[in-house]
Amino acid sequence: MRIRGARAGKRRIWTTAAVAAGGVVLLAAGCSTSGAGGSSAGGSSVLSAKQMSQMRADVAAAQKVPKFTSPGPAIRDVGALKGQKIMAIPGSSQLAACQQMVEAEKSLGDAVGTPVTIYNNDGQTRQWVSGIETAISGGYKAVILTCSIDPLSIVPAIQDAARHGVKVVDYAVTQPVTPKSYPGLASGVAESVVQDSKLSVEQAFVHSGGKPFSMLLITSHAVEGEPLAVAAVKKKMHALCGSACKIYPVDVEVPDWSTKIQSTVQSNLLTHPDISVVYPLYSGEYLFALPAIEASHRSNVIMVGGFGNGTPEIQLQLSSPGDKIVLGQISSYADWAAYEAYYQTALVLAGQAPRPYADTFTPNVLTTPANAKAVLSGVGGYGDAFVNGYRRLFGLPPLHGAALTAAATVGASAK
Repeated sequence: MRIRGARAGKRRIWTTAAVAAGGVVLLAAGCSTSGAGGSSAGGSSVLSAKQMSQMRADVAAAQKVPKFTSPGPAIRDVGALKGQKIMAIPGSSQLAACQQMVEAEKSLGDAVGTPVTIYNNDGQTRQWVSGIETAISGGYKAVILTCSIDPLSIVPAIQDAARHGVKVVDYAVTQPVTPKSYPGLASGVAESVVQDSKLSVEQAFVHSGGKPFSMLLITSHAVEGEPLAVAAVKKKMHALCGSACKIYPVDVEVPDWSTKIQSTVQSNLLTHPDISVVYPLYSGEYLFALPAIEASHRSNVIMVGGFGNGTPEIQLQLSSPGDKIVLGQISSYADWAAYEAYYQTALVLAGQAPRPYADTFTPNVLTTPANAKAVLSGVGGYGDAFVNGYRRLFGLPPLHGAALTAAATVGASAK
């Protein structure tokens, strides 16, 4: 995910055909907002046997270990990169997946010989700008905006970096990087929020047996890319369920997750007894939404969504109550995405053409209580082929045995 800074401000994003009224997104005109008819606890299936079969297949396929494909050419002159300093700035050091990414960037960068410094921060725009300013004054050659930073919120700082010869690369962009789309940005890595959102909706329908339900959708308007995710959720829900389903949107911004999500979820579950699905757009929200569901004593409520797949969030699925409430979360692997961001940065520093937008997506895996342990162990989740696959691009020797497993394990980094 990418967080827009204060400069971008907040804006409403309920702009598709669905109608927002009284805090409820109606998936078709004329849909009633009263009663519990949208709950998966009652009613008959609105989907055909063929649709259900396809969705079950989609959910099963999403849990498989992805195949590694080399993202592009090897770095031609790795020796020329050695000694060039890189600054890795996470969107917020408090977000587990973001911190995991910068640590992976540091580990790979240090192994290549480009010292990587992590600029810790609390997710404030001025701190991101300060990180870039530090990179400029400190003789750094590149900055990787990692995980949660919208470059459009800090354009002057990025352009200043460019003027000083500092290359700025961003994870994750939502469109091709051009001087017009992202002024001053040298390159970027994409993330697939639309695909993830559709799959999570399908997973909820598989759980409901095709019966309609009402959803509490937790948004964060300041996150760039959120409009794409929200539109995908609404479109998929409408296509599958029409007026039989409804969405209750609530917005909680990233700095408020730890203090407001639990009370927000609890109050909505109390006010709207028809809600049976809670959809946090980002996995970092799971840590606070799960206790709220548990405290509500609503045994029919489950949770899907959660882009991010950070270690703490995956661990929730290994024991009660998470293994019963959290159906899953889908995302790229933090380390794999970090390797791609570092690779793009290295290409730019080496004077080679960065990979085009469409070639920078990293594969996503649906983590469920059934495969969470395997995902955390490394090989059974995202596999280990990507580790040596990227190392080859930098002329690093391959890892084997325990060292390879450790490098591919969630929460660990390659040395």
